[in-house]
Amino acid sequence: MSTPERVKLLQICVYFFAKQLYAELNRWIILVQLSLISCKERVGLQTGINQRLCSFTGKSASKSFKRLPERATATESDEPGNDKKQKRKVPHTIVPYKEGQRILLVGEGNFSFAASLCTMCDGNGSGIVATGYDSRDVAHAKYDDAQANIETVEGSGGSVFFGIDAEFLDKYKELTSDGPYDVLVFNFPHCGMGIKDKLKNVRVNQKLIQDFLLAGKQMIHNEGELHITVKRGEPYDSWAVPKLGAQTPGLRLKNSFPFLPSKYPGYAHRRTLGFQEGISTDGNKDILKSGCKTYVFDFEKPKHKP
Repeated sequence: MSTPERVKLLQICVYFFAKQLYAELNRWIILVQLSLISCKERVGLQTGINQRLCSFTGKSASKSFKRLPERATATESDEPGNDKKQKRKVPHTIVPYKEGQRILLVGEGNFSFAASLCTMCDGNGSGIVATGYDSRDVAHAKYDDAQANIETVEGSGGSVFFGIDAEFLDKYKELTSDGPYDVLVFNFPHCGMGIKDKLKNVRVNQKLIQDFLLAGKQMIHNEGELHITVKRGEPYDSWAVPKLGAQTPGLRLKNSFPFLPSKYPGYAHRRTLGFQEGISTDGNKDILKSGCKTYVFDFEKPKHKP
């Protein structure tokens, strides 16, 4: 091999060695940079890095860069032996009722929610007062499971009243004599009048809710709460329940959380018109489809002067 050929071969070797060295140097620089940026930025950047390295090494992008492990996020559970407690984002699964509370239930249809609470209180329903808008005869005619649920409530020491209008709660002596209450609960309020005009339907149901809040606040003690559960979506979102609470003198929206029927064994949602075979849905399909939310209202707290 002649001297010019040897020089040319040496130049080629030096070129490829320098190219490989430059690619490796870039790789280490990138690794250092990645260790200093957030996980979200890193994930989006790695694809571009692979392509960049590929142009230097000639290897496929999938093999040229090994993906770094993700940093721990606030949603991950704590590892054993980890002294630093991490915050975890978990869905609310609140059941805000407990044995010993004085609870007034309003607008019960088949009384399955009342029966469920009594069962959850280990059969001690002495603090539960369940009321329905219908008369006893109408309730039995509309809901074939009403009688069994009523027997569960009364058998556990709870009280059941019929013909109670949620808009005038503070006018019933049989209810006020048992007060004041810790919690008033109105699940899925609905006027049930079959109004076709959407705007009028919204206004009528808003009036029902606002009248309940006005009457209900007269029946709770200073630390008591008013709970209203509604379905999500229209027309229920248009009812603007939080706004109605804010417009009620002396009340404020304390908090809200998803209503999960599975947390209340035996609970079966029923529409105002009752259960109709072939039309109504079994169990809680009607409310599970759209989801539901419970809004909690209490009395406004005095603002402390700085």
